[in-house]
Amino acid sequence: MYNLIKKSLTAISLIIAMTVSAQTVPLQLVNNSDFADNEIYVAIIGMQNGQWIYYDLADNTTANAAVKPLNTSVNTLHRQPNDWGYANVFTTLDQIKEQTIHVAHTNACRLFFGFRSPMYLHAFDAGYAGADFQNPTDPNHGLRWELVEFTYDQYDVMFINTTRVDAFQYPMGVELFGTSQSNNAYMKRGELLSYNDIINRWNQQNGNSPFSACYQESVTTDALGGIIIQPSKVAAVKNNGYFDNYINQIWSYFTTHELYADMGQRGKWRGTVQGNTFVLTSGGQTAYVNKPSTTDVIEGAGTFATGSDIDKAVQAQFCGAMNRGMVDVNTTNGQLQDWGDRTSFFTRNTWNPYVAFFHQDDLSYEGFTYAFAYDDTFDQSSTCATKYPDRAVVTIGGFAPKQSTGINIHHPSPYTQHPSPNTQLYNLAGQRVSNSYRGLVIQNGKTILKK
Repeated sequence: MYNLIKKSLTAISLIIAMTVSAQTVPLQLVNNSDFADNEIYVAIIGMQNGQWIYYDLADNTTANAAVKPLNTSVNTLHRQPNDWGYANVFTTLDQIKEQTIHVAHTNACRLFFGFRSPMYLHAFDAGYAGADFQNPTDPNHGLRWELVEFTYDQYDVMFINTTRVDAFQYPMGVELFGTSQSNNAYMKRGELLSYNDIINRWNQQNGNSPFSACYQESVTTDALGGIIIQPSKVAAVKNNGYFDNYINQIWSYFTTHELYADMGQRGKWRGTVQGNTFVLTSGGQTAYVNKPSTTDVIEGAGTFATGSDIDKAVQAQFCGAMNRGMVDVNTTNGQLQDWGDRTSFFTRNTWNPYVAFFHQDDLSYEGFTYAFAYDDTFDQSSTCATKYPDRAVVTIGGFAPKQSTGINIHHPSPYTQHPSPNTQLYNLAGQRVSNSYRGLVIQNGKTILKK
């Protein structure tokens, strides 16, 4: 009898465990935009248990998140006859039940929004090719789209953020609510101004600056206006030598002076330039930062993504500090610099105007946003996170009062459905490339931005 009871309790425990692990979190979509529900195309692509997946949003329910494998079989969406096919994973907002997505344990997810058209994303058996701003033949060229990134991990922790790492195309907002057991009861991030107000402010503040080329009138599916592309995607900006003088000042000054920098959770580091390399130490650790180029600073790549894990961690801090103008070349020898002092961001030396623009606290909620690759240094990104989430809300159009813009509609050509060719390892324009992905990834309990 005892064994029978024990087996029954074990079975009940297993059922409860399976029920808990299968629990979903509701993610509500609020349309605060100038586009009708049937003009907003929605898709989610991410990973589950190490495999690429997508959400079938037409079948998504509380009981069944409808998470399905992402592979070449879904490439049945076509923009042009006989093209190689794109992932047919988009559902219009009006077809999503109660405008709510029930999120299962999945990670590195991207929640895509296409306005007046689905996006054209080609699926592989191990990933997918996303939109490429630097390729004028990309099939997404001319479309307006946006995205939100999220992870809901196996430890019942949810991360969600808006992102300006690629571009600003339309205001977005996110809110995350926790249960009574959560460590964060409520977090909010996103744009506070309307689309028109943001574009007008950009042109007023940066229309005559070296970063003016970030604004591009490339959208053809509506007459709303242009988009602001992150400078790392604009060759005329990232290769213009904007940071060269600042870089030279830093590397010259600290050849004969000692840098002493507070890098927050990374600790306090001391170092000098030896040759073209910053050599820094902290608590018995040594890190190396080679002299970067303007492109490296803007992209958060090159010399800012090399060497050991310790090297890369310190390089990320350098990149963040330089984009915010926080490496001070006017301090006395060995004077402590606080690179996390928000009151000094974008006020001295040289800084990234794109990053500064989207961190204005009357534009982005409380001044937080993801405007470049290392915006998570000193927790300046738009990431909301909590354990045991109750629900999340994504507001399409951001938090500004809804305004009528009287936009004119230019519908894209209707797409057809027919079998796709078996093509692999190409970008969306059919050019051979290595597959890449950027998004939220959780590794060893830490959030990283995957490139």
